Amino acid sequence: MSGRKNTETKDYLSSLMKANKIASIILGISISFCGFAQTEVDANQPQLEYNPTIQKEFSQKNIVVCNNEVISVPLPFDAANLISYSPKEGFVSIQGNEVTLHPLESTNYRFTYLKNNAEAVFEVKAVAEYVSARFSVNPSSGTAPFSIDVQNESENAISYKWDFGTEISTETAPTILYSEPGTHQIKLISRGPLGCEAVSIKKDIEIFEEGEFFIPNAFTPNFDGRNETFFVIPKNIKQFSCLVYNQHGDLVTTLSSKEEAWDGYFNGYPAPSGSYIYKIQYTNLANEVKKLIGAVELRR
Repeated sequence: MSGRKNTETKDYLSSLMKANKIASIILGISISFCGFAQTEVDANQPQLEYNPTIQKEFSQKNIVVCNNEVISVPLPFDAANLISYSPKEGFVSIQGNEVTLHPLESTNYRFTYLKNNAEAVFEVKAVAEYVSARFSVNPSSGTAPFSIDVQNESENAISYKWDFGTEISTETAPTILYSEPGTHQIKLISRGPLGCEAVSIKKDIEIFEEGEFFIPNAFTPNFDGRNETFFVIPKNIKQFSCLVYNQHGDLVTTLSSKEEAWDGYFNGYPAPSGSYIYKIQYTNLANEVKKLIGAVELRR
């Protein structure tokens, strides 16, 4: 019985050794069984080695930088674990888990840091966009109803929003009609392709009431105490000049204030009854120079 057991044991060990031989060729490692070790390498077979390549962890954040603004970007690591960064241009500071950047053009910032005893990479892709909002209004004042044409001088914008105080427009260069007097401001918001916005505000758009005059259509200089003189009373007028002419085209009098009046005399003599032409040139509150022509009847 003992002889049979020894034979079975040898066969079992032999099979284990053969299996161990195959495993050692493939893995290049030692395998032991119950205190026995068998390592065998076939010199005629190629040896396979396990040399894993360390892969750096990579993450990225895309940010649009509007109009050369300074940006703060949260980091997936603490500043104490920073190994290196590039480029230097536009880098301001890094504190805690936040970096401050001031890129003047589109830039890819690359940060290498330590994570779990291995290097990792975090990239900030800063895409720069510049948008301006500018416009002009000429003239910027007038008398109601007053129509304003705006000249849009914005740069790199694709959409616009105008606020005229009385209505909203999304046209590139709209025309606005102010029907009532008042002081208004115009606000323009220009938006670029990437969503950056710029704002421009123009204040003190003055819309005035139209100038007007009270002018009698007749007067009777007959010393009865009523309607004795011809005069002009302005309203919403900065200044005016009124020239009165007789039927022959002679200038008989000039009036330039509401305190002045024509008593019906010409060259020291009573002017004859009849129709007299007056021509008024005036400047309104919007500094617009205008003219007015009419006639007054002198009755004796």
